[in-house]
Amino acid sequence: IRVAPLNKPRLGRLVSAPLLLAALLFIAFDATAQTTVDVGLERDVNRYRWTAGLNTSVETGPWRIRLQDSFSSDAYVLFAGSYLLRDENRLGWTATRHVSDQLSLRLAGDSDWFSLSRVFIHSTLAGLTYRMNDSFAVTPLVGFALDQRPGISEIGSIAPLRADVGPAVGVSSRFSGPVGSGDAYNLDIVADANVQRISPRRGHQYRIAGLASRNQDNREFRTRFIASTVRRDTYEAASFLNRDLNTGSSVSESIEQTASDTLGINVEATMPIGRSMRISASGDLTANGRTIRNTGDPAETLFFDTEYDRRSFDFQGAIVRETRRSKIEVATTAGVEDESRSLTNRDELPEIQATQKSNLLRQADYDRGFFSVATSLRSQFGHRYTATISGTARILNHNTPETNPDDRDEVSFTSRAGLQVKISDVLRTELAFYG
Repeated sequence: IRVAPLNKPRLGRLVSAPLLLAALLFIAFDATAQTTVDVGLERDVNRYRWTAGLNTSVETGPWRIRLQDSFSSDAYVLFAGSYLLRDENRLGWTATRHVSDQLSLRLAGDSDWFSLSRVFIHSTLAGLTYRMNDSFAVTPLVGFALDQRPGISEIGSIAPLRADVGPAVGVSSRFSGPVGSGDAYNLDIVADANVQRISPRRGHQYRIAGLASRNQDNREFRTRFIASTVRRDTYEAASFLNRDLNTGSSVSESIEQTASDTLGINVEATMPIGRSMRISASGDLTANGRTIRNTGDPAETLFFDTEYDRRSFDFQGAIVRETRRSKIEVATTAGVEDESRSLTNRDELPEIQATQKSNLLRQADYDRGFFSVATSLRSQFGHRYTATISGTARILNHNTPETNPDDRDEVSFTSRAGLQVKISDVLRTELAFYG
């Protein structure tokens, strides 16, 4: 963690980095590019945030290159005019070239940087895309991965950075097209797999996501789903976790394995009523799980393996009346969610330690239910002015375990009013009030 005065020149360099990258792309390629650049500034009670984003697509000769970059910098106001700085940058790119009607060469890479945790992650993969037909294509990939983060520290010193490099393999596939005859469902399914062997650590990501949609007599039905599992290994930076307690010598490299599983399903339906009204309904089911395991640890050292589970479901219904110059919407939302945590290696720990840690984990458990009603109004006046008004009323029932008595019922109201002015075809400004 770095505490330093706010450095305005540094900010200017970081925010302008995506803009400079976009300019270099224009200069390097004699081609037509489609580029979007976003720059933002936020001011909170004790935080400044600067954001910058770049999304560009360039075609030069037989190559098509796409690049996305997202940068954020937070400055948290502390004391005596000092600031806590946190910077993050995510960069991804792809380059494709057609080899034949069925084959395309594909190069892909991504780089993520996190300043507070001193982590840099990079991977570069290459492969061939084989298009079996107009609906299905598969791309096997091979390359390398680099993961740099704090390693094992000595007593009384900061953990030095350690970079692990190893092979990486992956495969991606996609199916997109109609299924059935007549008013058929349209399916769009994407599956990805990526495995990294950055010894002595491992990493993998498996993901499948899809959309099934159908439009019949202006009635729309959509189902979205995603299932993924991700594993990421990190070093235990604290020196005492990697030493023999009797001799003090380094005997192992303790590694923390974090595996996260996600399942999400969303179902939506929309039906028109007359020419200007429609009703809609949707349901959203989400399940998340995370397990933490420790390997390579000395036998005398106590480690605590944990498991986290979160489940939620919510339902929303809305009725909308929309014309060319106005829109009125009334919506209701109801939902439940539950979180639980547990100690998974309790049998390997002393009874006192296991009981203390189990009770500590359970203090963060909760289950809650909520119900809300929201209304919104948008109206356009002339060609330049648009007024918006919205409000929400919400009730919440929150329950906690006996080890952390924090049960409560809440009622809240929020509102917003705004006026948007269209200055030109490319410039708009808005004034908003919140309550």
